Amino acid sequence: MQWRTPGKPVKHVLIAGDIAPNVVNIDEILNVGVSNIFAEVKPCFDAADLSIVQWETPLAKVEDTAPIAKSGPNLLCDPRGVEIMKYLGAKVALLANNHVGDQGAKAVMETIRIIEDAGVRTVGAGKNLDEAVKPLCLDLGGLKLALVNVAEHEFGTAERNAPGSAPLDPPVMLDQIRELKKQGYLVLVLLHGGHEQNPFPSPRMVKLFRALADGGADAQLPHPLPGGDDVHNGKPVIYSPGNFYFPARQNPGKHLPTWHLGYLTRIGFDEAGA
Repeated sequence: MQWRTPGKPVKHVLIAGDIAPNVVNIDEILNVGVSNIFAEVKPCFDAADLSIVQWETPLAKVEDTAPIAKSGPNLLCDPRGVEIMKYLGAKVALLANNHVGDQGAKAVMETIRIIEDAGVRTVGAGKNLDEAVKPLCLDLGGLKLALVNVAEHEFGTAERNAPGSAPLDPPVMLDQIRELKKQGYLVLVLLHGGHEQNPFPSPRMVKLFRALADGGADAQLPHPLPGGDDVHNGKPVIYSPGNFYFPARQNPGKHLPTWHLGYLTRIGFDEAGA
């Protein structure tokens, strides 16, 4: 979909939905071969100027974990899961979500280290609240793009002196967006939230993202299951790419068929926006 006639230069950003291999299936994944699983979508990643994935599981050895008390599952993947991002050539991993903190503070920091050691940038999590909420500022061949990655308040949120994910805080986000715009950045907001297995954004979410667009955000991807798109005052809001690779867990019948449905979102940016 094209929202307007672009100028030049145009840089294309590819965003994939949730990736969450786990300790149960990582051996099978690697035995089958990452290249065999993802070969059909690899050209899409190769063609992008910037490829982004939502990484929704801690990466750590069991001895580096301390599962937190929470409702819902505590996800975990062996560090070898990073081979998925390496094969795809992903440039950025989004870590603001409701699972990055599932295995405790040490595992959060291990996840960041493992991903960045693999040559992939991270955003949306950090050693404390100040670090977690920092936007990731990039130069795409002269086009300045900033990523603001946050998650709705759930388990594993960063605190003043504790690692975790960046929380949704609209006043803070609006201040960040305005400051980034002053510095000449285009701003892509990526939020992990919404009602799981509901294919439509709530009125509250629609209102929030229209307000962020009015505040200067050039494009946004919230996160319920795939739910269409919106254009507000010329600014696109894409309501989630869904799950990119989320293998079945012990009770696969729990989820709707759309649990295994997702799409790759490709956005073209020029000096005027998306």
